[in-house]
Amino acid sequence: MRYKVLLVIIGFQLIYSCSPIEIESVPGRYLRPIFDSVTTTKDIPYSSSLTIGGELQVQHFDFYEPYNDSAQNRRCLILVHGGGFLGGGKEHLEQLADSLAKHGYCCVSIDYRLYDKPDKPITHDDFTSSILIGSTDILKAISFLSRELADTDPYCIDKDNFVVIGYSAGAIAALHSISSPSNDWVYPPIKDYIQSNGWLLEDSLIETAGSKIHGIISLAGSIIDTSMINLPYTPVFCVHGMSDHIVPFSNGTINLGVSIKAYPSMGSQLVVERCQQLGLISNLVALPNIDHINFVKAVYYWLAGGILFIDKCFSEVQ
Repeated sequence: MRYKVLLVIIGFQLIYSCSPIEIESVPGRYLRPIFDSVTTTKDIPYSSSLTIGGELQVQHFDFYEPYNDSAQNRRCLILVHGGGFLGGGKEHLEQLADSLAKHGYCCVSIDYRLYDKPDKPITHDDFTSSILIGSTDILKAISFLSRELADTDPYCIDKDNFVVIGYSAGAIAALHSISSPSNDWVYPPIKDYIQSNGWLLEDSLIETAGSKIHGIISLAGSIIDTSMINLPYTPVFCVHGMSDHIVPFSNGTINLGVSIKAYPSMGSQLVVERCQQLGLISNLVALPNIDHINFVKAVYYWLAGGILFIDKCFSEVQ
């Protein structure tokens, strides 16, 4: 059975370091930290798009890579921050990016367009649009890395295969990034609203950039409806507090105080069950008596198993 539920998982790291010279030949790259330091390039623009409030905004990412690494075709992870589609930023994932880069990964931590209308609470329609705008920006970042940089290759990454790691709102956006509401979706009124406001994910973007996503790690994420998950989808690794009152662990609603109330959503348990039905590799780390998990603490719950999951996702396609 491919569906696994883990109630307790202990994070660990093997302590190991060596000179970065010819590091690509060292066994264990990607499975343990083998680099001592990381090089970070900040604020690289990847897209320019209108926000939900109608403002033209440039989106950026920070690029993390092992210091003095001579390897080519390196594995690349897309990191997507949380913040309820109202706040947060790419710098919030610096600690995670640094840790993964020391394992040998290149990490692209993205900013994405946030809700910027003055209206509160956010209407359900606008929140749906915010989710899909975030999903679109994930795909635009991948498109930038895989197509626009195809000839120059400044980052020495595998431009055809990516794994996305998202926390909270970032996880929600990630889970929707390869689910198109242009297909037979269960909410035609919302689909019509999205189309009329220009937020519909372009099928071409999903088919090109979305097809390059070969795994998603969702930390406290959810999806509008699991019927949106259809083949082809991608393996998922979900981590979720079973007592989460902000993003539901199972079937429930998203609640962000006065900002958004009672937004219907299906959490990690149902996402993994749906993936199981489709025969996809799927893991659920269910945390008893844990509320909406703190991102820093969440790393210890999933890092060991997550590293193995990421390696398997890339090994299947490389």
